[in-house]
This record gives sequence, structure tokens and C-alpha cells, in this order.
Amino acid sequence: MVMLFFILAVKAAEQSDFTINPRCWSRKTITRPVIYSLLSGIFLGAYLLAWEGAFLSVFIIFAYIIVQSVLDHLRQKHIDYLCFVGILMSLVALLIFLPSNPPQVYCVAMIIAVLAPVFLAAISWLLKRIDLKVGYYPLSLAGFGLVSMGILYLVTPAILKSLVGGFSIFMPSEGKLIILETQPLLFPGGQFSLSPVWSNFTTGFFISLIALGILVYQVVKRDEPGKALLLVWSLVLLAGTLAMRRIALLYAINVALLTGYLLWVVLKLLGLREKGGRLWQSQSDRREPGTKGDAKPTLG
Repeated sequence: MVMLFFILAVKAAEQSDFTINPRCWSRKTITRPVIYSLLSGIFLGAYLLAWEGAFLSVFIIFAYIIVQSVLDHLRQKHIDYLCFVGILMSLVALLIFLPSNPPQVYCVAMIIAVLAPVFLAAISWLLKRIDLKVGYYPLSLAGFGLVSMGILYLVTPAILKSLVGGFSIFMPSEGKLIILETQPLLFPGGQFSLSPVWSNFTTGFFISLIALGILVYQVVKRDEPGKALLLVWSLVLLAGTLAMRRIALLYAINVALLTGYLLWVVLKLLGLREKGGRLWQSQSDRREPGTKGDAKPTLG
């Protein structure tokens, strides 16, 4: 639900050409982005209250916002819509999560999630203002990130260590070989095997890899923020699944979505397209000579 409403919020804000300037706001441009962002934030806050592992979703959204802001800046687009959605969703989740008196490191992580979109938008605006080449944006973000980590290390090294320690699931270790669910997916007991992949996903896992390849191509070639989010979300969970078998529980959702997406791509290649929420044969929509009114389409 978090990802569903976040995707809807990003798409709605981007399609309405949302800007951060309140003078440009109207009921038509702001209603859907606000509603979807609030719903995503509410579900994220509930998710954080239910399970500490929900911070993996916070990291996925944070990673996506960085990737999408770089793509938009390179395409010379403003990232106001991304900034607005990211701030509102993270702020709502933080307000829901704070009363539970969480550990300090989790509070810091959520505050970073709230403030990061502001800095991303500010750096993009500044580089456009001084008319620097778009390629300087990712370099500026990398430099800003290193400086921020340095400051955090000087102020609270323990919190920085805890934040970085969250990525330990992606690192192989001897301790993971003892417990089945913490073993790498492809190396049960330290030996390479595809049997865990097949027993967990059967053909879906391999189909999802093909779909990921198609998504990479489409995200690079086209401007579709929703697909970029699905791509980042899936790649992070795939990396987590390969590193630790228990993450396969989360990646199962992505396997289902990616499999459905690939099948829809195949259907479109076969000449089917979407109309009125149903599948129709594309050639059936034409009007025949001598007929009255529109030709009735046949269900594909």
C-alpha cells in the first residue's frame, strides 16, 4: 500500500506539472498529489510501527528520489513534484511514528528522509541558476552526501555507524550460513544452487529478470517516473533477496508485478491495447465503409 500510493502520488504530481510555487497551485493540480501522498505517508507510518524492517522501504523511497531527481535534472526538468511528494509522505510517516518513542537512529533516518528532497531540489535549482552543465548535478550530490556523512560522524559517530550498519544484510558473512533464512539465496549452505530460487518462485523469478531488463531500457529512453520507481524498488529487493533469503518474502510482490508487466508487454506486441479498462483488438476499432455509426469492438 505504501508503494501503491507513492507511485500514484508521483505520477499525479508529475502529470499535473506540479510546482513548489503556491501561486501556481489549483484544486485540479494539487488534490490528487496531496491525497495520494497523505495515504502513502499514513501507511508508511503504520508499517514503521508494525516492523523495524520497514525502514528498508524508507531506504528504497530515498534511493528512488535520488535516482529520479538525477534523471529529471539530466533531462532539464524541474523536480518540484518529487520534492513535494517526498516531503509530505515522509513528514506524515514521521508524525505517526514519533509518538512510539523509537530509537534515535530511526528518528534521524526519518528526518533525513524529510529533508533530503529539499536539498535535492535546492541543488538542482542552484546549478540551473548558475548555468552549469547538467552532468555536475550527480557529482554535486555525491560531494554533498560525503560532506553530510562527515559532519554526522563528527557530531554523532554512533548514529552514523548504526545507519551504515543497516546495509549489512547485503554483505556476506559466516554467521549467515548457520540460519537458513539468513543464507544467500543462491548459496544455501555455502554451495551454489538454483533450487531455492525454483522452490520459492519457479518461473516467476526468471521472468522478472527479463522484465527488469525491459524496465531499464524504458527508464533510460523514456520519461516515466512510475516505472523508474518500480525498477529501483525491485532492484533493491532483488539485491537483498540474493544476499539474504528472508527478503524473498518481500520480493515476491515485485516478482508478481514484473511478471504481469512482461505479459502485458507481450499482449501489446500481439496487437492488443487498452481501452476503457479492457483489452480490445486494435484493428476492431475501425469503422467499416457503409456502416452506420462506429464499429463495435470485439473483446480480445
